[in-house]
Amino acid sequence: MDKSTQSGSGSLPLYTEEWVEELLSRVFGILGNLEAPQTRSDHAAVQGNASSAASDSASFLLEGNSMFRPMMELLFARLPQDLQLHAIKQLARFVTTTTLASVTNETALICNAAAWAAPDTGVELLLKPLLGKIEEEVKHDGTAGSGRMSKVQETTLDWLVGLAAATALHLGPAILPLKSQITRVLKALFAAPSKAGQGAASKLLSPVLGCLTACYPLDQFAPTPTDPTHGSTSASDIAPHGVSVESWLGSKAQGSHTRQHAPKWHQPNSQETQFAEELMQTFLVSAASQLQEISQGSAQGGKYPKETIQGLLIQIEGAHHGLRSALPDFTSANLPNPTGQKLALVGSAAPRIGNSEIRDATAKSLIAAAGFVGANDYETLEILLRVMSGMLSRGAHEFQEAMDSFSSWKSDQDVAFDPPLAALLFDQYQGSGKWGRRRPRWLMVERTYLHSLWRASQAAHKSQATSDYPSAPLDLVPPMHKALVQQLLQFSLHSYKGVRDTAVLALESCMKQYPAYIMQLLPVPLAALAKLPIPQADLTNQVHDLAPEVLDSLRGAMREAASSSTVTTSAKADDVSAAETAKEDSFAQGGAALLRAQSLFRAISRQPCALAGLVAALMAGSQYNSPKAQQAILDCYLMFALRFIRPPQLALAQASGGHYPDPIQKLFTDLLHVVGPGQMHWRYSLRADAVLLFLLPPTDAHSASLLTQHYLSLVLSQLLSQRSLGLTGLLYLLRQDDDWAQGSIKEAVKGEVAKALEAQAGFGSALLEQMSHAHPQPGSVSDGSVQSQMQKFMSMSRDDMVVNSLSAVFDKMREWPFCVGSPEGIKDQAFLPRQARLVLALAETAPEAVARALQGPVQEALQHGQDEDRALTCAAAEALSGLLASRTAFEVPPGSGGSAWDSWLKRAFQSALAAAPLDMAEAWATAVRFAVNALAYTNPAGMHAVLQVVIQQPPQGAPSSAMVKRLKYIGQCLEELSSLAITGTDDTNPAAAYTALGDQITLRPVVSPEAVRAGRRFQQQFLEELPGLMMRPGEALRHHLAWCGAILCDSLLWQAPYSSVSGHEGRVMEVEGTEASGNSKPLLRSHVEDYCNVIVEGMKAGAAAVASDSSDRGSGSSTRTASTAPTGPTPMDSDQTILNSVLGTSRATNSDSAPQGSAAANQAHVLKTDSDSVMGEASSIAQNVLQNGDACGQEDPEVTGRSGANESGASGLSRLDSAREEEVAQLGFAVQFVVQGLRNGAGPSLMPLLVRLLPYLLKTQELQTPELQPLSMESKAALALLKYLPLTPQVIPQVIETLSTSSHIEPWAARAAGLVFAQYFWFRHCFLLTAHQGEAVQQLVVGMLSDRKLEVQDLAAASLSGLLKGTTPAQFEQLRQHFLQKVDHMFPAKQRGKRPSLPPQKGSASSVNERHAALLGLRAFVLTSPYDVPAWLTDVLMALVRAAAEPAPIKKTVRNTLGEFRRTHEEAGLAEVKRLLTSDQWDAVQDVSSPATYFV
Repeated sequence: MDKSTQSGSGSLPLYTEEWVEELLSRVFGILGNLEAPQTRSDHAAVQGNASSAASDSASFLLEGNSMFRPMMELLFARLPQDLQLHAIKQLARFVTTTTLASVTNETALICNAAAWAAPDTGVELLLKPLLGKIEEEVKHDGTAGSGRMSKVQETTLDWLVGLAAATALHLGPAILPLKSQITRVLKALFAAPSKAGQGAASKLLSPVLGCLTACYPLDQFAPTPTDPTHGSTSASDIAPHGVSVESWLGSKAQGSHTRQHAPKWHQPNSQETQFAEELMQTFLVSAASQLQEISQGSAQGGKYPKETIQGLLIQIEGAHHGLRSALPDFTSANLPNPTGQKLALVGSAAPRIGNSEIRDATAKSLIAAAGFVGANDYETLEILLRVMSGMLSRGAHEFQEAMDSFSSWKSDQDVAFDPPLAALLFDQYQGSGKWGRRRPRWLMVERTYLHSLWRASQAAHKSQATSDYPSAPLDLVPPMHKALVQQLLQFSLHSYKGVRDTAVLALESCMKQYPAYIMQLLPVPLAALAKLPIPQADLTNQVHDLAPEVLDSLRGAMREAASSSTVTTSAKADDVSAAETAKEDSFAQGGAALLRAQSLFRAISRQPCALAGLVAALMAGSQYNSPKAQQAILDCYLMFALRFIRPPQLALAQASGGHYPDPIQKLFTDLLHVVGPGQMHWRYSLRADAVLLFLLPPTDAHSASLLTQHYLSLVLSQLLSQRSLGLTGLLYLLRQDDDWAQGSIKEAVKGEVAKALEAQAGFGSALLEQMSHAHPQPGSVSDGSVQSQMQKFMSMSRDDMVVNSLSAVFDKMREWPFCVGSPEGIKDQAFLPRQARLVLALAETAPEAVARALQGPVQEALQHGQDEDRALTCAAAEALSGLLASRTAFEVPPGSGGSAWDSWLKRAFQSALAAAPLDMAEAWATAVRFAVNALAYTNPAGMHAVLQVVIQQPPQGAPSSAMVKRLKYIGQCLEELSSLAITGTDDTNPAAAYTALGDQITLRPVVSPEAVRAGRRFQQQFLEELPGLMMRPGEALRHHLAWCGAILCDSLLWQAPYSSVSGHEGRVMEVEGTEASGNSKPLLRSHVEDYCNVIVEGMKAGAAAVASDSSDRGSGSSTRTASTAPTGPTPMDSDQTILNSVLGTSRATNSDSAPQGSAAANQAHVLKTDSDSVMGEASSIAQNVLQNGDACGQEDPEVTGRSGANESGASGLSRLDSAREEEVAQLGFAVQFVVQGLRNGAGPSLMPLLVRLLPYLLKTQELQTPELQPLSMESKAALALLKYLPLTPQVIPQVIETLSTSSHIEPWAARAAGLVFAQYFWFRHCFLLTAHQGEAVQQLVVGMLSDRKLEVQDLAAASLSGLLKGTTPAQFEQLRQHFLQKVDHMFPAKQRGKRPSLPPQKGSASSVNERHAALLGLRAFVLTSPYDVPAWLTDVLMALVRAAAEPAPIKKTVRNTLGEFRRTHEEAGLAEVKRLLTSDQWDAVQDVSSPATYFV
């Protein structure tokens, strides 16, 4: 802000007079180009309506993120007065000499900005000429004698009026000199013989009244001077020469400085309000009087053209829209003296203009007009209803303006506000402890204005609310308000959709303003929905619920509809006329639309009679024959289902002291009668079944018996939707842990279940068959993502949507499994927990009957091959899982020889697990997990029995697939034990676990100590078995074994990850031994630690075994050797490529699929981090390091495409020498252990172990033997996941030691992999490193610059360039001087008259690698500044030039470095370097970076 400017308006010294005219000319040019015919058609296509008016289209300039509006407003507000005047003249010349109809909105925005910045100038140069042009257009039309305007005249008039309206919006008192001209123009426009002209007049009248009555900021865009007390930076450091930078304001600023920046507001004076009164009398009061006279004349038989009536309505609409809440509300004759405290918000948007009698008189004229406007004149009716809606909702215009402007304001503030990091950059805020994001003053003023406008709208809308009457009763509602509502209610059932929708929206707003209307209006839409005679709404006597006689009539209509069995999808007969059908459609559609209102739905759900009436009306809607009517009723029903959160029956019972209301009980009885077989059409029968879910739980024993019978029949239904409803309802009835499920109701439910099982001989077979139908066909299962689930939901029919929405509410009450992810069996829908819970609930209710009913069908389904009927096998797994999960399966009934477990369940369970094909193993594993979860809370002994079956060893000679299946079963059990908080802690009664259900946090029950001991016994048994399994070959076996081992170690180490696993002392928790031995076994935690040591030793031995076959070819050579590139991804390839190659191949077959556990965070999906962008140069080099490196053999196609049916368990590892097969198998297991542990979120607890395995992962990144290529790929994947693991300070020293050791190991690929790991380690943990540790990492990278392998040297240079960006200036300068001194010593400058020294021979003090390392260090410094030119850069460049004549690889490195410098620096940067160098030096740089090329 130039303080020396004499104009008084702050501006930056940017030679404004030179560019402002050019800027405006370019803006006008853009507007002219947007007006081109082809552009206009594009705009129309974007808007979706090619025939829309040109002025309604919007270009990219009006998009939220264009910032075009703030730019124009700031431009005109900040210009000096002389330039401001010149700019407005230029704008006036443009708008008065052109007509660009398609960019009217964009041009109007510029006119508004100019007039707002200079009102007097805007009136003289913009508004006055525009009004004159409008008068000329209207006079020209009047002399034409055609009686109508042409399209060209309408377009021109729309352009001029749009600009004049925007110009007048913020003129305030400056508009008063044009009073007579404005009135004359408005009268001429309203008298024009064209609807377009009348609409233009209304468009002009509204902003004129708004600028006279509204409050708005006058100096919103005034500059804010720098205020040191407010936390702005010092201007003298930024722009010295008398120029200061405008300060921004903090949102939490307090004190006197906030008042200094307060805006000035426009407050209407007496002259403005007087002019507003005159306009109101001329265009509102007179129009209402004329409309009243026309209605009286029409009643006496007079005829009036509809254009006249539409013109008067448009005139009233424009005047009322401009006055907004300045016109007082309706007169309330019954308003008593207020005795309570006023609850409405304080504030108003405008002064009082007129009185309440004017609004009353206008409302009377509108009601009179509604009486004589024809029912088929829908255009006039829509205008009439819009005016009625505006009259009823005082404050609605302010509210709509505030909401529309908020979206634009949010887009602007997303660009202009402080980022969160700015809090760290302002020291002055640290003292007070308060800091808020700062924004420009103009943005905060606009936010204040919009918030005040919103408050004013709320104050006008709820002006009568007091503490005595928070919601005004019907007696306090103004009489004229009631009369208008009565009229709207009639139009809500109109035959035209536009009229009907406008009336419904207005009624919804009225019900929000006065909730007393809801119960008064409710009988009308209910009667329309039930096809009953439409009653007259009673707006005199207040009611709080639906009248009993109305409810009785609705119940009668529902029974009549059930008895008539109307088919709802086709026309009933030809004798029904089209007019009657249209009338029925309008009634059904209007009633359904009104019932979908949210405020009405909330009131209905709280009142028993209203709820019962709504359900009865929905059911009675089956009498309609029209598909449109049925679709409207179904949409209303779907909206009711989507808003369903809990059974309303519970809330109503709680409100009435535990007693269910009588209307609900009667409705319950009616519905049970309606849903009988053959009573209604199947769709309405389905809806009645769904409505019964609203009325759960049952009210008495008799109702419970009837409901149980009905839901049992639905479970066996042939219709999938009915089966789903029956399953949901039956599960709710069979819940044993609810207060209502006690006493006679509970016994009634049990009795009905037992009776049904005894009465129906084939109940078990039928149930199993219907359960099998719920499983989808193979290949039709979605991926489980939210997007796919939403797509599946939207592709359903409306009836299925209703069923799905209601069932989902009840399913949330029993959420399982309690983990982040879901088991594969549930994802594939091979195991449906709902169906298993149903069998469990039936078994808990009638254990013996259910066991007998399902024994034969389950055994029969499992006798045949499980591949024959997969759906039936899945159903058998669910049934068997539900039976096993029941505590009664392990109890001996009185008078019987044994429990169901001993008699047949155990044998069936064992045979099913053993005979399951590999692709069905996930379903059975999920079934086992479900049973373990339920038994952990109810029967620990049964849980122990099930786990012992799972842990049983397969028979001798069993194929490897049997062991893979067993590991899948064990893995799911370990996952469930971990989710049950059965860990290595010494607390035998662990803390209760929490799980999120919807928006609430529910406390899960605590498992018993017996269950904890059973789970730990199972864990210990498998832990003792693990070391022996590590020796077995087979990739699929190794994958699943590593998965199980990672889960087990994670659950047992998660509370003390820094125990002796990493060499640190930790608390070791004692675990009881098995009861059979009676002796205390070694500590479980100690066993885990010993097992971790076994993994480390096995990986160490395996790495040593494969090292002999993976020699580093040419490791001592200083040049790249031509060799065969590896076929797969290299160790330094992109992480996503490696993971896709390894994990994608492992998922190719079921036998080799890596299990997906319930990972807390899948680290494969978070590979792209900030460090990737920082190490961009390093990554690009690393991806190509091995492309020209040593050969590593081709992958065996049999290993790459390993077969899932490989029952022998052989893999590429099995072709190794038998003496080393066990060692290599241990190595492969350890690598897979790392992969599975990180993929399943076990990284934090396994961190010490993973750090110990890091050296051997580095050594196995490149294995040359073809048989070991799959193992090499898995090792790359493990390292790719491990480098993203956040480490803790306890393990950082060990990591640094490992990296230091890796700089000297063979092969060279291990050293390169260590460098890549060091990059990510540095940038993800530099804030945790001590000074000594950071220096160690830096010295490690610097030391590897002189590595024996050129690929490693290049990677070290790229890594050093990244590390230098995070070092201190002192360290940066010290290291730079170190490399410069080495280069000066190794490459001395050539002296005149002397021959240059010969390169040192091999073995001398300065070897080739050391000389090359010094230049690579300088290359790293050049790469740190790719876009700027620091002062030290010239010395580094000249040092590189001195070595340009050296032989390869030094020569190539120098040329590449200087070439990269030229590529990344633009002309300005190169010019600056040229200025700092001499001509000879610059020529030398040019010659080296771009050597001449000669062609012969």
